Amino acid sequence: MDTTTAMCSLAVGDQQGARYRWSAWAPRQHSTRLHPALAAALAELGWTPAEAARRLAAVAVTTGPGSFTGLRIGIATAMGLSHAWGLPLVGVSTLLILAHAAGPRPGPVAAAIPTPRGECYAALFRPGAAGAPPEQVGEVFTGSPAAALDHVRSLLPEGGPPHLVGAGWEPDPAAPDPGRKAGDGAQIYQLPAGKDLAWPSAVALADVAARRIAAGVAGDARPEFLRPLYVRRPGLGGVTGPEHATEREAD
Repeated sequence: MDTTTAMCSLAVGDQQGARYRWSAWAPRQHSTRLHPALAAALAELGWTPAEAARRLAAVAVTTGPGSFTGLRIGIATAMGLSHAWGLPLVGVSTLLILAHAAGPRPGPVAAAIPTPRGECYAALFRPGAAGAPPEQVGEVFTGSPAAALDHVRSLLPEGGPPHLVGAGWEPDPAAPDPGRKAGDGAQIYQLPAGKDLAWPSAVALADVAARRIAAGVAGDARPEFLRPLYVRRPGLGGVTGPEHATEREAD
């Protein structure tokens, strides 16, 4: 499940794809939309909660960066399900999910999420080895879109600019899948034409979690130690290092 942006997303899936997927434009409504969506997912799949505990391998949730309140809602819900069902909990960076959803690429991918104050969170990712999810290069950056682009470019090896992915502000009602769009984000991010804009996808999250489980990284056996990634407040700018990954409001 992903609750890090204004889009709320839920999926049940694995490396072969999604058995169930749901997403909704839900700014400031995650607490009222997520739990009914979970109940609807079980009903659609024909599972009781006890059967879900037997059939699922893990509970996966995005850990940010993103909305301060949204992060808490998603992670608290995932922790509750993990505890109730006795399942491992897999936490994955929201930016990694965006980079992974861009698909296999020969070169690096820069992923970004805007903040309500006109800045963004951004990170650079290189392709993972042997089908593994992308690997983050350096730390998460927060600042203006122009400064974020300068930062990810400073991390690039020689060989050209990265592929750019990001999350926009408004859903595109004409898009067949509300989880993907192209449009207003071009102005928010000030990125070149030809980019891909995508919302963080719970389907991509399920795929990353399944790959980690297959590789023997099944999640933290002590889910109470999973923490949201809060980065520096908008306006401060700069690279987010371990000293800044503290519980401070992200947006």
